[in-house]
Amino acid sequence: MAEIKDIREVRKKRKRKKLVKSLSFFLVFVLVLTLVIANRDKFAEIDLVTAVHTPLFGGKDKAGFPIMVTQGVPEQVLQKNGSLAILTDSALLTYKKSGRKTGEYPHAYANPGVCISDKTQNFLLYDKGGTSFQVMSGGDTLYQKEVATPIQLAGFSRAGMAAVIRGTESHTTQLSVFDESSNEMYKWMAANEYAVAFDFAPNSKGAAVCTVRAENGEFVSTVYLLDFSKDKEAFKVELPGEMAVSIRYASQDEIAVVTDKAATVLTGKGREKGRFAYQDGELLAYCYAGSERVLVLTGSDSVDSPAQLTVLGMDGKVDSQGEAAANIAAMAADDGNVYLLYKDSVRQFDMNLKRSRTVALQSSGASMTASNNKAYILGQNSLSMVDFSALSYDK
Repeated sequence: MAEIKDIREVRKKRKRKKLVKSLSFFLVFVLVLTLVIANRDKFAEIDLVTAVHTPLFGGKDKAGFPIMVTQGVPEQVLQKNGSLAILTDSALLTYKKSGRKTGEYPHAYANPGVCISDKTQNFLLYDKGGTSFQVMSGGDTLYQKEVATPIQLAGFSRAGMAAVIRGTESHTTQLSVFDESSNEMYKWMAANEYAVAFDFAPNSKGAAVCTVRAENGEFVSTVYLLDFSKDKEAFKVELPGEMAVSIRYASQDEIAVVTDKAATVLTGKGREKGRFAYQDGELLAYCYAGSERVLVLTGSDSVDSPAQLTVLGMDGKVDSQGEAAANIAAMAADDGNVYLLYKDSVRQFDMNLKRSRTVALQSSGASMTASNNKAYILGQNSLSMVDFSALSYDK
């Protein structure tokens, strides 16, 4: 893979190519949905983007870092609790955060996606735009299923339930939830709306779905809060003029919704708890810091223009704000810090955005996730780890 010269342009081209497959059967909504997804992917949570990076530290093909990836081209890195996962174009590779390998799951998916269960540490691997998904744990495939139409989104609950969202002949959105034995236990459908984001409730007894539709020449995003014990949605919140890009449960009664215009926090009953409207330009990137904060980077999509980094609490109010270069390649956060990845360095800020630590990189990167003072940077054939805990703060 060649060195990435323009991170955003590469990201846009790759996402457009993937859209064709997953949207082809929505003929009535082709134009609208293409615009929705093209813009949504621009704001995609950046720690899930392919990277090009030279290993930072020594060691090869053994426990520890860098982790050398020889099973295909790396496409995605993610982590939760004690697990790391690297998704390539031919396999899902799982590791402890020490770097010790725990599993390898070959796949033949054209456009793979993966989710991790918070509690069970099981993995859901699915084919975006395809019809197959499987659940794995401890090196074994627990079950594999086929659905009738292409998969758009998927999710995994803390209790190990899998969710798949797809379109059907009669509905543009159908959510199916499967229990740990692979039985379909819940179904919800919506017509003339396209699902763009999904998250399970922390108690695994419900979920939130964000959809987008076109109305009177503008986008309308709708948040549906679902209770699996009921046939209809429990609550419904509309965000006219906004395009949703992400939804995340912080707790059973705190739900963060990120759109192209604002970050909004809802209660479990759909009441608006707080809202931060972007004042300084457009949404460039976002990420979450555990269950306590939402971070948004706003400004002009220009290499030379500064951007504003805003840390929001789950009351929707600003905790801190600071200036950052707009040409970041990736942004990630853990409970106490935010990490910005640039072409030649990675920088860590505390949540007050007052103190920082910087590490120079040997080559550019575009993908990062973070946990416990450590940044994990995915490369063309490796995953490197930068431990900031022993480093001095910048002067």
